[in-house]
Amino acid sequence: MPISIEELYKHMFEEHRFASEYRLKILASWGVVYAAFAAAFAWVHREALPLSWVVTLLAGVFTVIFWVGDRRHRAAVGGSKTIGKNIESDSSSGIPGDRRYFSTLLEEDITHSTVIDWFAVAMLVLLVLATGYLICRHGALP
Repeated sequence: MPISIEELYKHMFEEHRFASEYRLKILASWGVVYAAFAAAFAWVHREALPLSWVVTLLAGVFTVIFWVGDRRHRAAVGGSKTIGKNIESDSSSGIPGDRRYFSTLLEEDITHSTVIDWFAVAMLVLLVLATGYLICRHGALP
């Protein structure tokens, strides 16, 4: 049973929406975890100063976990974009060039994935440096 190109295009919009919402949940969870680590750091810094480095170390570990989660999910986002672009470029689709949604998504200069990579690397570097600093200073801040 063949699927019409219109139905397939609608399906790709739904797949793209689902994949984008899933990514948003990953990023929102990442932010919530950072907020929790900030609160934990404040508490540990007040109650157990020499152990404050543990919080920054754990935040670094969770940075890697969320980053890997996002990287694994990129195939779903990219796949829906690619299939959508292929549908739009098919001559039988009848979609005018100025109304092609997926084709414009793939022409981005800086993608969300690139920004997330930069953010993850920057946070990882900062958290590793903070962990090293706190270990050397026994948790004391300047």
